[in-house]
Amino acid sequence: LALGGDQFGERSSRSRRLKKAINLATNRLSKAGRIELHWLEPGQGDAAEVDRQIDRITAISGQSWKTRTGNSLDNAGPQAFLRRLSQHAHRRRWLSIWTLTLNELPIAMELQLIDEGCVFALRSDFDAAHDALSPGSYLGRYMLAKLLDRGLRRCLMGPGENLSQYRWADKAEPC
Repeated sequence: LALGGDQFGERSSRSRRLKKAINLATNRLSKAGRIELHWLEPGQGDAAEVDRQIDRITAISGQSWKTRTGNSLDNAGPQAFLRRLSQHAHRRRWLSIWTLTLNELPIAMELQLIDEGCVFALRSDFDAAHDALSPGSYLGRYMLAKLLDRGLRRCLMGPGENLSQYRWADKAEPC
């Protein structure tokens, strides 16, 4: 699903229901402790920092619901692919990794490639033990705001349709 349009991600144009959900996720996380967002931006950091971030997101994925499917990033095949792709993307200045921590514990992540004004969302995970806090929703909201501040106006969210993605755009197209 590709999201875009003039009002992509603008909170003021989103539904009241979405705004309430954002506030609820923010309040839940705030009550649980100290929240920090970290963004390894395209072209930022060295190879060692990229490796540290890959270790971090691999650990988050290893605590996600995806462990039941065999698709979590702590499995040998997905991890090897992730590391190779990330090293290449970092050299090309495409790699974008977002993490959310709660009391210094990483609990949510998103891996992206960014090129020519487009965000290609590749993978997102959250620690299933924190599901009730909606860490993925919180991260998604603030991540989109930051990307919009950088002038990015198109986000390719991957194949398939996830109805929650439609809440962020006034236009969407299948991809």
